[in-house]
Amino acid sequence: MPTLSIDRFRKRPEKASFDAHPPLDDRERFVVRTVTWGYALITATQKVALLLFPGTALQIALLLTMGLIGILCWRGGMGIDVRKAMLYLAFGAAAGVTALANNITATTLPSMLFVYAVYSIFIFSVPLSKGAYGKILDNIVLLGAIAAGLVYMDWAVQLVGMEMPSMHSILPEQFRFFNYIYIQPIEWGSPWYKPNGYFFLETSFVSQFTATALVIEICRRQRLLYLAVTASGLLLSFGGTGLALLALSLPVVFFYVRPRLLLIGIMMLPLLFGVALKAGLVDNIETRTGEFSQEGKSGNQRFTKQGEVIAATLMGPTREALVGIGPGRMPQRLNLLWIPATKVLVEYGLFVSVLFWVFYFYSIFGRGVPIFASWVVAMQYLFLNGSFLVPLLSVICVIIAGMYRIEDPEKVASAASRRRAPTRLRRPIRRPADAAPAAETPG
Repeated sequence: MPTLSIDRFRKRPEKASFDAHPPLDDRERFVVRTVTWGYALITATQKVALLLFPGTALQIALLLTMGLIGILCWRGGMGIDVRKAMLYLAFGAAAGVTALANNITATTLPSMLFVYAVYSIFIFSVPLSKGAYGKILDNIVLLGAIAAGLVYMDWAVQLVGMEMPSMHSILPEQFRFFNYIYIQPIEWGSPWYKPNGYFFLETSFVSQFTATALVIEICRRQRLLYLAVTASGLLLSFGGTGLALLALSLPVVFFYVRPRLLLIGIMMLPLLFGVALKAGLVDNIETRTGEFSQEGKSGNQRFTKQGEVIAATLMGPTREALVGIGPGRMPQRLNLLWIPATKVLVEYGLFVSVLFWVFYFYSIFGRGVPIFASWVVAMQYLFLNGSFLVPLLSVICVIIAGMYRIEDPEKVASAASRRRAPTRLRRPIRRPADAAPAAETPG
């Protein structure tokens, strides 16, 4: 089994292996284009949902992702990863047993079926060369720069005295994904509103989107233009979760930063601090970091309260700790989104939680995907959102890190051709009766 060493990060192999590559073949170019445009469409429609049941809406992001997977299975060489499928079945079976043990009803059954649907997209993988995957990462950074441009647009519109535009205002109510604060002021009573990037669910999502692009760019190409655009977009979004995602990614980012970039950053710190202080960003960061101990604040709800509930569950009645209270029965609280670790443990119990996390981490990490890509989506999924039954967060994990098997170009071409070849071509070729006999081999 391959080992993970610090030297792997210090030498930045991604620059050589993911950027220096031969031209892509037609299949890989198709995969790169399909993934890029699919991800752009999914991002642009994340506010759109279909109302399935009262209080339950399905983001069309999940349906679009299933369509994307179907196209890649048809023409891109994608197939089912047997090991991931086995883990998915083990987790799903255990979750079903605990649901039956908790007397699943017509009101809780949709939650159970929703879990099966959302996490079915994790079991697929497509073989790609390092160069093809590198192009996908470059395109994700480009999309992050475009999102930063939308943040600039939101500020420009406000500065000229116009109302900040939002896709939310043109969507019919029955097609809106609810339970998110689409437009919110920087602080109570402020005339300025946090940018929402027009298409994004709320400020936190556009800040996380730009932060993800920033982390990928730092760990790969370190192009100053893209670093400046995504970093400024992140700061100007006034989203605390984007900054938190960047902070959570520092343990990995540290091993990829070149000395030149680090020196430039240190030299620019006084200028950046002055600009941030003048724009009110410093006050915003100070306010957000002080929220962990304040009851009802975002930081307290996203981190402190979650730990308290997990501890109470593990220290509470043994039956509830082992098999949970049942799917869809998590107590709902105003302005509180349960992170996956809390929701899975409380609703399904410790046994299912272990199986789920083995399935999740195996699906996201490994198979040649660079650790920084897996790390940044895992941090976003684990700590910054109520991700377990929000399809978009699972989709991000799959598209950025979870649905690839990175191999040498020769192995990729061989595996893809075998998967695409019709069954009849694999049978032995029969020589016609009137064909000339093959020449005999001497001896």
